[in-house]
Amino acid sequence: MIQKKKSRRTAHFFLRFVPLLLLLWGCASTNKLNRDLAASPVPYIIEEDFSFQETADDSDPASRQGQSQKSAQNSLSDSDEEPGRYIFIRLYNPVYKNPFYIANILKAGIEITDLNEEKVSHSAINFSLDDNFYGLTFGGKLQLVEESCVNVDGHKYMGKCSPVKSAQVTYALKVTEDEYTSTKEFVEAYAQSTKVKYRAIENFKIAMFDIKRRFFTSKKNREFGKSKYLPLAKNRSDRNSDDFTENDFVCSTFIAFALINNIPRIADWFENHKINYRYVNVGDLIHIPGMTRLFSSTWEYYQIAAQAFVDEHPEFSEYLNN
Repeated sequence: MIQKKKSRRTAHFFLRFVPLLLLLWGCASTNKLNRDLAASPVPYIIEEDFSFQETADDSDPASRQGQSQKSAQNSLSDSDEEPGRYIFIRLYNPVYKNPFYIANILKAGIEITDLNEEKVSHSAINFSLDDNFYGLTFGGKLQLVEESCVNVDGHKYMGKCSPVKSAQVTYALKVTEDEYTSTKEFVEAYAQSTKVKYRAIENFKIAMFDIKRRFFTSKKNREFGKSKYLPLAKNRSDRNSDDFTENDFVCSTFIAFALINNIPRIADWFENHKINYRYVNVGDLIHIPGMTRLFSSTWEYYQIAAQAFVDEHPEFSEYLNN
């Protein structure tokens, strides 16, 4: 009887104080992305040297971010046969207007468990560099909607963030014309569906997996693609079905799901590494083969940063319209 009372008191302690500690951590922490931007003479950073790669060497973590030294046989940008198109992924470190906003618990949990040096807690996908990326968040009849870094008013999630203090980093994935069109149509179809939902409980599944990966897995098996994943979901949708076969996501798992179902080499990579998309956190997205960093900025300067990037890399000019 005494042991049961002690167990209940212990459980009550964790239920009451752990969320509070995470909330305070989220309020006080300063992200590397924000620190780098604060040290920059302008409120954005343009990547000077990058190349796009179709494949990646698992022995080199940097190559999985598309940031290794240029290789003629692997780089899609060197191919004369396929000019290619670009899909853009935007990752966020949001700073909330109310420091005690409940989402700070999630943010703090990510910062504690995430193995990536740069901690990010939200993600979105787009097919241009315009400030209207598709992001999945809670609230509203439609939950996969366009979101703006600059104009946050009217968005149930983005509106709670400070564009002056929040930061973003934009990546690109080079694909074929068919892959680009297929992924765009796939995302737009999901954006029009009222069945697609942001399931917060999925974040706890990811958190438990990341705790195991960080604290109870050998260092050589911690990297994305080397951990053992639970086979709890199909990575691929039934494209012959008249309805969506998967509807419950968080922001990062939806992006992984969209890429898997439309880009064969990424689907094969996930399959070969036995990765379950439901355990992909926001920071893991940068390790998908070919994902290449373009630029970072505070939210309020996103459009200026995008324009500065295009000015330096005019081959991307067709992707920027606003």
